[in-house]
Amino acid sequence: MGDDFDSDKYKFDFIAIDFETANGSRLSACAIGLVFIKKDKIVDSKKFLIKPPINEAFDYFAISLHGVRNSHVQNSLNFKELWDSELSKYFNTNLIVYHNASMDLSVLKNAVKYYEITNFNIRHIDTAILAKNCIQIKKLSDITTNLGIKFKNNHNPVEDAEVCAMVYLELVNKYPNNKVLPENLTSNDIINPPPKKPSIFKPTKEELINCEAIIAKYLIDKSDIELLVIENNNFLVTGVLETDRNLIEEFIQSNGGKLLGVSPNLNYVFVGEDYGHKKIEKIEKLNIDRSCNIKFLKDKEYYYLATWYS
Repeated sequence: MGDDFDSDKYKFDFIAIDFETANGSRLSACAIGLVFIKKDKIVDSKKFLIKPPINEAFDYFAISLHGVRNSHVQNSLNFKELWDSELSKYFNTNLIVYHNASMDLSVLKNAVKYYEITNFNIRHIDTAILAKNCIQIKKLSDITTNLGIKFKNNHNPVEDAEVCAMVYLELVNKYPNNKVLPENLTSNDIINPPPKKPSIFKPTKEELINCEAIIAKYLIDKSDIELLVIENNNFLVTGVLETDRNLIEEFIQSNGGKLLGVSPNLNYVFVGEDYGHKKIEKIEKLNIDRSCNIKFLKDKEYYYLATWYS
C-alpha cells in the first residue's frame, strides 16, 4: 500500500469472506467472496478468481461443487498479486468474519505462508464458534435453519459470504462476551511453526506395500463423502497430516463424533503419512475377523467432508 492509501475508504464494520479451492489442498484457493457491512447492512460485495500455484490442479469433485475451472483462472491474479493489489487494503483494516476456521482460516494461512507474505495483522472471528457459544449449533445449514436465514449451499463464494454475514449479525448481540472472541493472525504465527515430529514407526518396504493395499481396499469413495454421518460414529486420526490434527479432531467432536483408538467400535480412520503400520494391520484384522467395515479417509478427504458439513 502506498503513501496515498486512504484507510477510511476501506473501513467497514466487518467483512465476511468465503474461499473456494481447486482441490482438497488448503493451498489451492481459486476464488474468494467478500461481503462488506456498514451499520448492519450489506453495502458492497466482490468476487475474485484466484490462480492457484502451478502444482495445484483442479479436481472433478471441487469443480462439481463450485464450477470454477482451470480455464476460468488463467488470466487471474495469484494470491500474492491479489493480496498486494486488493486484499491487504481490506484484511488489515477490518474484522474478518468467516464460517469454519478449518476451511477459510486454513486457506488464508497456507496462502500467506506459501507466498511469504508478511505485511498482515488480521483480526478475525469464526461464526461457527460464535454459534456454538450462542445456540449450541455449529453446522451452517443447521444454524441458518435455526435463524430463519435462506441458505442454498451452492458454493458461490459471494452468496456464502452473505450468509456468513447475516449469521454474524444475528448472533453477535446474543453473546455478551462477543468482544473476546476475535483473534489476531500475524506473520509471527506463520513464519516459525513448530517442526513436525519425525515418525517413530519404521515399517519395512513389504509392510508399507501391504498397508497401502489395505488402505486402498477400505478407502471411502469421494462420492460417499456427502453421505458420511459424523454424529455417533467413532474416528481415529493417525499419521503426519497436512491439515492440523487439532482442526480435524475438533471438527469431528463438534459435529457429534467421538475419537477412539483401534477397536471393534471404530468406524472411520483419517490417515496421513508415516502412519503406524501395526494400526493398519489391526484394522484389517478387525474387518476380516469381526466384520467391522472400518473405512479409511485420506488426509485430504477431510476437506470434502468439511465442505459438506459447512
